[in-house]
Amino acid sequence: MPSKYEMISAALCEQAKDVVRNTDAYTEFLLTAANNYKYNFREQLLIHLQKPTATACADIDTWNRLGHWVNKGSKGIALIVDNSPYPRLRHVFDVSDTNSKQNKQVNIWQMNSQYEDFVVTALENSFGAIEKDKEFQMNIIEIVGNVVLDNISDYIEMLNDIYDGSLISFDENKEAELQKLVSASVAYMTITRCSYSAKEFFEWSDFSAITHFNSFETVSILGSAVSDISEMVLREIESTIKDLQRNPIRTFANDRLKSNNESRRENTSVKESTEYDITVQTAQRLPDTEPGTSKGSSNWEIWDASTHIS
Repeated sequence: MPSKYEMISAALCEQAKDVVRNTDAYTEFLLTAANNYKYNFREQLLIHLQKPTATACADIDTWNRLGHWVNKGSKGIALIVDNSPYPRLRHVFDVSDTNSKQNKQVNIWQMNSQYEDFVVTALENSFGAIEKDKEFQMNIIEIVGNVVLDNISDYIEMLNDIYDGSLISFDENKEAELQKLVSASVAYMTITRCSYSAKEFFEWSDFSAITHFNSFETVSILGSAVSDISEMVLREIESTIKDLQRNPIRTFANDRLKSNNESRRENTSVKESTEYDITVQTAQRLPDTEPGTSKGSSNWEIWDASTHIS
């Protein structure tokens, strides 16, 4: 009889195939991944498999330090830890499965329209300037395009190094397909995590190439790219918002400036051209990546776990 570790490993592989079966399945996965962007790709897959509505996950020790207690009878989300000589499982719990007798609130950051200009400026400072005469979501899409362009080369190299018989292996434009799909995925996650609806800014064709990544190896490369780059963008947004919350005077001054500018435009008709995680990464270009490399608690390449089950 297979162990719990072997069963979770096999379920992970099945989940990897399941989320790329069509566009709807993939975008549903992106919704879960957006709320759990500090976890690596394989952990996001397992969270989506076991609790797709999860918005903030942590282990029991972390919740206890935050003054929260896991509800009796709650079922933990099993994640794989294989960066040690003895691979094992660890369990995390969503915030919805916890309670606080002292009514302590977990600082999970939320986007606010007052923060939009600050967030865009912070992202520009880190990832390059854009033409900002558009709504916030479109600014995010353009910025994400810059970030992906700067970081996609490592993943393209990994994709070119494999020939596994998957559909993407036979695609003459596979580099462009990967870049387009990663850009759309990261932007979709970022807009979603900022509490806006992302569907209206994307078409079915933006994710149509997802079915070409129909092998464990290609899914691993795609998932690592999306997970790594989206974390970098969302950590920058999180840091900016938490800074604004600590210094609300900046937000108030910006609101007054925006209001004055809007009044001036109307009069002249002139068109102007928090989560609990304590680790903070500096926004910069991603480090060199190798096949199977993943952030978080372990390194991983999607494998067929069924071969290890007796």
